[in-house]
Amino acid sequence: MEPVKRTFPRWIWLVYLLIFSLSVPWYWTEDAGMQLLLGLPLWVCSSIGAILLCACFSFWIINKYWQE
Repeated sequence: MEPVKRTFPRWIWLVYLLIFSLSVPWYWTEDAGMQLLLGLPLWVCSSIGAILLCACFSFWIINKYWQE
């Protein structure tokens, strides 16, 4: 029996790269990143949002491309 080759389209990896780049607060200036939103610095809220976006995207990809 030959093993099944499972590959994902390249655009999926590009979306993951974009989401992960949003989760790292390297692009925030010191003043803008320290503004508060819901009691947390803005960079923390953007990182949490990017992580949630990554989780939702992963859920969608698994449901769409995972073959049982």
